Amino acid sequence: DSLMEFNVMMHNPRQKIEVRAMPAKSMSEGGRIKLIRGFWNQHFIRELERFKPDKKKQRDDQIVTFIQAHRVATFYNVRSSSASSGVI
Repeated sequence: DSLMEFNVMMHNPRQKIEVRAMPAKSMSEGGRIKLIRGFWNQHFIRELERFKPDKKKQRDDQIVTFIQAHRVATFYNVRSSSASSGVI
């Protein structure tokens, strides 16, 4: 019933979505991001392909989630790599 056991990371983006998307886009175009096969793949890919940053009132919920997930995954990957090498 309670969410008290979960860690919550608040994020209030200050940059435009196209700027925040650059790292994930770069990794994706380089073949470094893989999708787990699922019923949602086609819809997700279609949303990515149709997204126009300058267009108002468009579906971008999956894009924003993807950008944030990439940001968090990169953060934790860098932290664990640094910690294992002794760099903090």
